Amino acid sequence: MKINSLNRSGRMLTWGAVWLLLLIPLDAMAADVKAAPAEKLVHICGDILLAPFAYAKRVNGKPTQEITGYTVDLVKALFKARGYRVQVDLLPWVRCQTWVQEGTHYQVALEATYSKERAETYLLSNPYYPGLVGHYYYSKTLHPEGLKVKKRADLRNYYACGRHGSNYEPFGLPNPVIDRHTKTYSGLIKRVMTGRCDLFVAYPELLNGFGRVVNPEILNVEGLALERVPEMGRTAFVMLITRNPKTGGPELKKIIDHGIEKLHESAFFNKLEEKYHLTRTSPLPPE
Repeated sequence: MKINSLNRSGRMLTWGAVWLLLLIPLDAMAADVKAAPAEKLVHICGDILLAPFAYAKRVNGKPTQEITGYTVDLVKALFKARGYRVQVDLLPWVRCQTWVQEGTHYQVALEATYSKERAETYLLSNPYYPGLVGHYYYSKTLHPEGLKVKKRADLRNYYACGRHGSNYEPFGLPNPVIDRHTKTYSGLIKRVMTGRCDLFVAYPELLNGFGRVVNPEILNVEGLALERVPEMGRTAFVMLITRNPKTGGPELKKIIDHGIEKLHESAFFNKLEEKYHLTRTSPLPPE
């Protein structure tokens, strides 16, 4: 049996023709959907040991999926003003840097310090936290008289250790001359306390922040001493931005730099420092 339909002129239409007419509006709607701009999302990564700048929020001492911190609040504010969302993930630092260099998985890395190699590999943002003060840590038990470090270059007279993938040029230690095989603060402390390293260099803001948020045991190690590195001013934090133009690296740098400049004109950074117990305006500790 052949089923037909009538149009206004009385001509017969097959059901196939009727369905074709019905599909036209749907196709038009689909075209409108495709034409709508996709939501702008920036993928950002950070080191897993950078509390209070970026860390997994704790509930009853256990980490959650929510990433928070000083710089997380900052990038959300920077990109929200330009209509972007951000996705922040914490990764091993070397992997984070590698993926930002490629620009496919992530476009921005948080909490980096300047080095010539990084300036050639990435686009560097303007500084946003210039308050880091470098220190060296050593075992008072093994070195009761302390270490003979009168100037920054004296650090090279000792077997120095640092974290894997971190940059120690601001300490006057070229990265190839420092042992960077250790991945955690607790690992660095253990190596120093057992004499496998004479010292390790770090920023107390980061070590203490990680201890407060994640691992309080590293804040109470008997015999662990620290001293400020001589001839070393404050070290600024910058963001590493991919140079890959296909994923918007140059445009992201413009957004970040412009946003940092505008926020410096407000009390935004002061509020962040108060919220996360940081101070970048206090006097440097005595040498």
